[in-house]
Amino acid sequence: MWEGAVEVFALTGHPTAQLAYASAHETNDGGRRYVAVLGVPPINSAQDAVKAAVMAHIEKQQKHRGGT
Repeated sequence: MWEGAVEVFALTGHPTAQLAYASAHETNDGGRRYVAVLGVPPINSAQDAVKAAVMAHIEKQQKHRGGT
């Protein structure tokens, strides 16, 4: 469903997360969408971060379209 690079950043001074995961992908209109996800449970890997970002995007689209 998604293919690309995920950058992993070490965080200092954050109260709950030691890592953040960031990725980007092209949108349907030719732009780029950038996503950052904090590495807090249940996000324990880059794969978890991508799954969470994809699910959040799907849920947002469904709400926007009036779906459940």
